[in-house]
Amino acid sequence: MKQNLLPIALVSLLCLSLPSCIVLYPRFTPRSAEVLGRVIDSTTGAPVPKATVSGASYDWDQNINPMAVRVEAKLKPIYPRTKTHADGSFRLRATYNFLLTKVFFAPCSGSIGDQTGTRISKFLIQASGYHPQSFAETDLAGKERSHIGTIKLIPLRSAQN
Repeated sequence: MKQNLLPIALVSLLCLSLPSCIVLYPRFTPRSAEVLGRVIDSTTGAPVPKATVSGASYDWDQNINPMAVRVEAKLKPIYPRTKTHADGSFRLRATYNFLLTKVFFAPCSGSIGDQTGTRISKFLIQASGYHPQSFAETDLAGKERSHIGTIKLIPLRSAQN
């Protein structure tokens, strides 16, 4: 008899702990549009194969000293990520946020939680023998695809001359 009551008691406790006016539902919001482009060497115009193209976010580095506080923002690569082809072209696929939203129904109203998720609008290109290059694509709202054109990477040797 006690074994039959235990599952019923657990289910009852669970139902009582969750308000009846809250419903969880999954949804997706755009994180980054598909980005197309081409990477070339700034001095020769030759394509740069196998360069890494990725989303980017700021990595805040605080250097604190007694006289002043200096904050430096450095870009770090995040997903999505891809490599350039032999001709320097690349296609960075679109990504989406997965959100689990709590919605209140009558007698409650409104919704809580993050309604949009994060957006990626800054991108980073890195290749061996070249200085990293970043670009921002701020006009991606509502777009499924963006063609950014040609990006020129500066070789490390030209910066030393």
